[in-house]
Amino acid sequence: MENYIAETSVPREIGGVKLTEPIVLCVDDNEVILELLWETLTVNGFRVVCDSNSERARRTIHSMEIDAVVLDYDMPGCNGLELAATVRGNKPQVPILMFSGSLLPSEALKSVSSFVAKSQGVFALIDALRRELDHLQPKSGPQLCAKATDHGQNS
Repeated sequence: MENYIAETSVPREIGGVKLTEPIVLCVDDNEVILELLWETLTVNGFRVVCDSNSERARRTIHSMEIDAVVLDYDMPGCNGLELAATVRGNKPQVPILMFSGSLLPSEALKSVSSFVAKSQGVFALIDALRRELDHLQPKSGPQLCAKATDHGQNS
């Protein structure tokens, strides 16, 4: 599977119409997991950029406008904790969700907004993403991610 990353940024506007779907960067060395994340998150109203290469993902964090990041912990090259530090250093307001099958050291849990075990499934991740992104919305404004939680099952 090729990475789903484009070398250009994901547009925020098309034909004068503002796009409101949150942009989520997903980084995992398991391409099957990335495919599952891309398909499921896209069906549930997110625009998704995936990468299986942590160094390329690091460049994306620096160069692209993103609303949330989903990271695996155990990856070759650099782990999710190191990528979380890159996100915090460049985009401190962006929620970081660790989606991992590994037991995490306590410093990793302190570095992320939310932790979802892969054994909980992708729909638990979607719920956590929506909660984290809704916290960023102004209290009086619309909630971008407050949708029915049918997870695209009724589509």
